[in-house]
Amino acid sequence: MGQCEQCGYLASQRICKACMLLEGLNKNRPKTTIELAVGIDEEESSSTLMRQMEAFQLTNGK
Repeated sequence: MGQCEQCGYLASQRICKACMLLEGLNKNRPKTTIELAVGIDEEESSSTLMRQMEAFQLTNGK
């Protein structure tokens, strides 16, 4: 028995199964991230829109 070349864990192969799985998962990982920043103004306008939609639904009987 040898050790994994990447993590040093006891393994019968050159690279252990855990490192192989992690490599497969990270290979398809996107290179960029998507971040959403909601300011106070945007949050207030969203709340206003929700109230307007609720009022519209109440007046239409739904």
